[in-house]
Amino acid sequence: MSPSVRPPRSRFRPALVPVLSALLLAASAQGQGGAGGDAGGQIALVPSLVSGRAEVQGAGGRWQPLAKTSREVLSSGLRTGAGRVVLGGNGGGRVVVGSSSRLRPYQQKVDAQEGQFFFEGPGGVYALGWHCVMDGPGQARVDLAPGGSVQRLAVISGTVRASSGSRTLTVTGGQQLNFKTGQLSAFAETDPWYASQYVGEGKVTVQALRGGVQYRSPASAQTAQVGQVLSAGDRLLTSGGAWAELGFSGGGYLRLGEQSELAVSAVELTSRGREVTLQLVRGRAWNVVESGQGGYKISTPVVSTAVRGTRFRVDAEGLVKVMEGRVELPSEPGVLLTQGVQKEPGTPPQPLTLDAFDELNFSLDAERGRPLTLAFTLPGRTMQAPEVLAESSADSQLSLRLRGPAASEQTLALVPTEEGSRQYRLPPTELPEGRYRGTLRAVRLPQSQSRSLSFTVDRTPPVLSGVQVAASGRLIEVRGTLEGRPDERSVVELRLGGERYLRTLPPGPFQWLIPRADGVGAAGMGAGSVGAEQPSFSLRDTAGNEGHVRP
Repeated sequence: MSPSVRPPRSRFRPALVPVLSALLLAASAQGQGGAGGDAGGQIALVPSLVSGRAEVQGAGGRWQPLAKTSREVLSSGLRTGAGRVVLGGNGGGRVVVGSSSRLRPYQQKVDAQEGQFFFEGPGGVYALGWHCVMDGPGQARVDLAPGGSVQRLAVISGTVRASSGSRTLTVTGGQQLNFKTGQLSAFAETDPWYASQYVGEGKVTVQALRGGVQYRSPASAQTAQVGQVLSAGDRLLTSGGAWAELGFSGGGYLRLGEQSELAVSAVELTSRGREVTLQLVRGRAWNVVESGQGGYKISTPVVSTAVRGTRFRVDAEGLVKVMEGRVELPSEPGVLLTQGVQKEPGTPPQPLTLDAFDELNFSLDAERGRPLTLAFTLPGRTMQAPEVLAESSADSQLSLRLRGPAASEQTLALVPTEEGSRQYRLPPTELPEGRYRGTLRAVRLPQSQSRSLSFTVDRTPPVLSGVQVAASGRLIEVRGTLEGRPDERSVVELRLGGERYLRTLPPGPFQWLIPRADGVGAAGMGAGSVGAEQPSFSLRDTAGNEGHVRP
């Protein structure tokens, strides 16, 4: 047997699989009707879709970019970066090569070396000395994690014959094969990375958030923020009860449901401008391709649409629901879903049935379509601490940019009084005393509104000095000086002889004449008292600061 027919060795192939097994595998692959034969046909090694960064190995082992329009048969190694490549298709079997993956051709088939691979029958692939053949329709994935932590074949639907040397196993839907041990076990799909991919023109920006949404980049992880622009390698992950809305500057938007994950596979500059490729790793996505807007389209193994005025939902597991417009299914040529229709993989189209996720998104779309509003109230022009209550559209982001004493600037965030509320408040914040001018801004992309406001922070109580109280006939005269902010008035309360007198006064010297009540004596005026009772004063300014004086 010529060494040239031996399957290529991989550094990820277990040492327990001897070279003899590989030789037998190659022989069986060449035989007619053998365990490793391709009775169901082969998957053409011709790229039908290239998105993101992908490279092929050229002369001298050098890697060079794979052209997006390349339709030549692969004759050397292929590797992907933040992108993916689809081989075959066009009515036959196909292989989807995930990001950060590597393969090489062998016997006119894919020999998976590292990364993630999804294939649909009929056809077969090699992986770590195993030959995996699907004779008819079906779906399976091959996962070869760096370092060998995961090395498996997982069958989603249909049946796969897996051969290694003289050993042949039948792996059916819902089973997985461990390439290391050769053992079968149950499999349930949890991260169908291959299922949905979205391509849009322009920048993709986080437009709105609710609940716990995490942003992850190759270098860090943090809470997602409205206005974030996503780059290649970035991910958004939503927790229970949360969602995130992303919009393309070229038009259209996508809303990621709870318990979902979305990755940016690639950001490229093309002849049309900036193009962003997104991948729905798990969960659900609501999509709106708006009438009159360009630049947003879907091109995935599950869904394809460039039709304007389309609203539809895609689940990573393959469920498609069309609310408006129409959607084509590349995975099922000739299938066109129209408004009011839904379809699950392997089943015929059915009448649309709405669930809670659909109803939520209809509500959010309606809210998004309303003009953004912004109004606010202040408890007063002068406050001990800044208090701002605002009303705007639900799920807006409100911020207050302030310019205060010594021309210092800072920006404070307002928070909703409860999740999904239209009411927002400024959390307790301590600012230095002084006068502030600011701009209150509400953002619910692509809309924004701004309002100007001003207030004074004052925590210094008013003071009475030089107080004199004297009686003259039926009058009591009160003199003194009120010390406080020049733009404030204070309420002064005098208690005398069981009586209570009120006066609102500005800062500065004042004279206050009060009719003397019956029973209030006239002795001892020179001592600052009226009769035997000492007068007492309480002061309260417009900021709520209080002072007390007993002359």
